[in-house]
Amino acid sequence: MAIHGYECLGRGILPDGSMMPPGTMFNIARKTGLIFNLDRQCREAAIRQAVAKQLEGQIFINFLPSAIYNPEFCLRDTVRWIEELQLDPGRIVFEVVETEAVDDIDHLKRILRFYRQSGFCTALDDVGSGYASLNLFALLQPNILKIDMELVRDIHIIKVKQAVVRALKVLAQAAGTKVLAEGIETQAEFAWLKELGIDYVQGLS
Repeated sequence: MAIHGYECLGRGILPDGSMMPPGTMFNIARKTGLIFNLDRQCREAAIRQAVAKQLEGQIFINFLPSAIYNPEFCLRDTVRWIEELQLDPGRIVFEVVETEAVDDIDHLKRILRFYRQSGFCTALDDVGSGYASLNLFALLQPNILKIDMELVRDIHIIKVKQAVVRALKVLAQAAGTKVLAEGIETQAEFAWLKELGIDYVQGLS
């Protein structure tokens, strides 16, 4: 088993030195009108840290569609950073988080279209946990579909979860999309998913 990529996580630092979770960071940014700035800084930090730490493979970065009002303008810095750091755009995977309600699907499609035209990959995150539907998957046509950890938990013994994940794998395969299972915690979960033929797994080392 080889490492395929790394997921970049944004965290803040509180005055006492403890970590501020991303939910708190982005809630404050929304209230203060700084959501665009925070989302952009998280993308920049992820890219720069990936280069500084000499990470190989793909780099997975979350983004908020609501923070990007114009893809060509809002993402030009991201494209410039990657060019300056001489990164292959194909190594960057931008993830849209399924648990954030998306009111304007056409806007989200424009964002993902810009990412693809710039050579980046895309992923639909947390599938099975929130607002997304099979219709959203069909509309967005991501390169990677990430199955939420709640579907993965105890999948080796829960038949309904097995049926759902099997169906998602069949749909993804038909669309030419890779499947990644998130949050694996036990060897039994890993063994079941490996037997199914899931493309990538995340969590259990």
